[in-house]
Amino acid sequence: MIRGKSLSERVGRLAGGVTIACGLGLMLVPLVLVFWLSVISNEILSCRSRAIRSSGSPRRFASPSS
Repeated sequence: MIRGKSLSERVGRLAGGVTIACGLGLMLVPLVLVFWLSVISNEILSCRSRAIRSSGSPRRFASPSS
């Protein structure tokens, strides 16, 4: 007998495949984000810190002068 001949079997296998793909995607997203933050220069955070300092707000995050 050929597997997946009826519509309900095909829909069931499709739903299982989508579930597996979503699970793998949820596991890979944190790994990709950690890799991106550790390897690629972080332009977003550095631009934000420059904007905060240049706007005239107090330097809360500045390192103490030695």
